[in-house]
Amino acid sequence: MLVVVGLVAALVVSGCGVSASPSPSASPPSSAGPSPSPSGPAASLSPAELDAIYAQIEEQVIALRGLEARKDIDPTILDQEGLTDYAKRTFAKDNPPEYIAAYERFYEAMGQLDPVVDLEDEFIKMLSSQVLGLYDPDDEELFVVARSGGVGAAQRATYAHEFDHAIQDQHFDSSALLLSGALDQGDRLLARLALVEGDAYVLMAQWVQEFFSQAELREFLAESADPKALAILEQIPAVIRDGLEFPATAGLLFVLDAYQNGGWDAVDALYERPPDSTEQILHPETYAADEKPIAVTLPADLATAMGDGWTEAFQDTLGEFGLRQWLRQVIPDTEATAAAADVAAAGWGGDRVVFLQGPSDAYAAALVTEWDSAGDADDFATQATLASAKLPGHTSVLRPSETRVVVLLASDTAALGGIAGGLGVAG
Repeated sequence: MLVVVGLVAALVVSGCGVSASPSPSASPPSSAGPSPSPSGPAASLSPAELDAIYAQIEEQVIALRGLEARKDIDPTILDQEGLTDYAKRTFAKDNPPEYIAAYERFYEAMGQLDPVVDLEDEFIKMLSSQVLGLYDPDDEELFVVARSGGVGAAQRATYAHEFDHAIQDQHFDSSALLLSGALDQGDRLLARLALVEGDAYVLMAQWVQEFFSQAELREFLAESADPKALAILEQIPAVIRDGLEFPATAGLLFVLDAYQNGGWDAVDALYERPPDSTEQILHPETYAADEKPIAVTLPADLATAMGDGWTEAFQDTLGEFGLRQWLRQVIPDTEATAAAADVAAAGWGGDRVVFLQGPSDAYAAALVTEWDSAGDADDFATQATLASAKLPGHTSVLRPSETRVVVLLASDTAALGGIAGGLGVAG
């Protein structure tokens, strides 16, 4: 996948659907007491009562996380309609229609999206059904979603999670960390998202362990496993779903590894040298070794070399996670093929992808990858050849050097030859 963060960064940056997370092996003690447990809907609580609930959770998070709040945060409660409206507004603001259209065509060419699927509709459907909280670092706003009007266990756990995002922002500048405005660094952004989401999920797991009774924990788990929401999740195209789940799942394990080896001081240190690739998230030893991605550059005049009427729609980096998920999603999914995809992507060194649009609805794409060794390149080339054979257009998998593999996709043979020529490889 070309991680959906490229086209939906503004929402993914801070949106999180609450799900049950494993608790760390130990939780630091907190002097704060248990949270109030309101039994009625938000409408039945006075503003003062709501403020008291959120203020106490804030004190608890500050005590657990060890970071002071430098600014006050006034939460806003959204109902279902409010969340959907927010998702639509933010998506429209940050994603030009032509950009979305290009991604749709690219995902179709990569075999990851059915032509009838509308990316915007699917993304908004997922966010509006799964999200329980949002923190927007651009406007420094925190939202808690209460679909039934209540402030139950899930809403309180979500507030702990999102308040952690707020104090992250105040200490580590989330907008800069998350490459605000950059649309061509998808893999790096996904890795940074994994850091901030992993931090918040570890904190939330601690908070739940520390402050929920058994009854509240059961309520939280039941709300987090809503069958209707899970059914919608299963229907979302994997290219969208996987990219939004990765920061929570892989990020939790990445941050938990640091926490278990050095507490919150070790987690804070991650922000001083934030991860640069999903490889570093998937394999923390590569982060520890400061293994940087290999820079892959493409000819600046590639669209011009294709001829009149050709333009570059976008460039990005897929990363180990994006390549792994592409292979998993295109090659028939079995335990063996998933394992082969993981192995094939694990030797990732760097990559760059470009998508070009031409006259008469023509397209061409190039995925140029670098690998840690010739053997790693062999593994990827084998799987990429299998995946390419299942794609709807014209394809070619090339080996211009021992460690470089180039995957070409095009609408027709002329476009395939054109992009190969522009790259200087035999097509």
